[in-house]
Amino acid sequence: MTFVLLVLAVSIPISALVCALIVYGIHGFISGQDSGELTKDEWEHFKDRYSTYKDELVQEAKAAADIAAVALRSSIVLNGASAAATLAFIGRIWASSSSSIVISELTDVLSTFLVATLLAAVSTVFAYGRMYFGTVNWDTWKRDQDDNKFAFQAANFCQLIAVFLVLQSYVLFTAGVVLAVDIIKASATVTNLLLRL
Repeated sequence: MTFVLLVLAVSIPISALVCALIVYGIHGFISGQDSGELTKDEWEHFKDRYSTYKDELVQEAKAAADIAAVALRSSIVLNGASAAATLAFIGRIWASSSSSIVISELTDVLSTFLVATLLAAVSTVFAYGRMYFGTVNWDTWKRDQDDNKFAFQAANFCQLIAVFLVLQSYVLFTAGVVLAVDIIKASATVTNLLLRL
């Protein structure tokens, strides 16, 4: 578990910086005006453009949601299957007399994959929160032709946290794979040295 905490201690600040740069970049390229700051003519122009391009906007939003769902599912399946494979490998070498060191090392790999699976599963809660608050904001916009500020901010927050958690699960997966390869290489090297004696 120490390995997992070490990986998280290094990767969380880096991932947080990446998320902050993404948010900053998005706010830098997209104007921050909301409907309350538009004049009546600008608002009418916006509504006309929206009605013209509504189908394309809906398709783009659906495509983005589908891609996010695939990334989320992939993270859960990838890390869960890796944890199961590591557990099966530990079970297979359990009977070997010289395997106690390898097994103790592989428990770090197993815990890495399990924590990564947990992070990906928790991100589904935030993905649902994004969908829920986005729907609340959309309903408010249809009714009042203005954003529900709380729902809009909550949806963005949930989306950012979900992306962050999935990113962390992929980082942990990569760290687990690297650690597993190093353990197997070290084990093979020690075995070869012992066979030569």
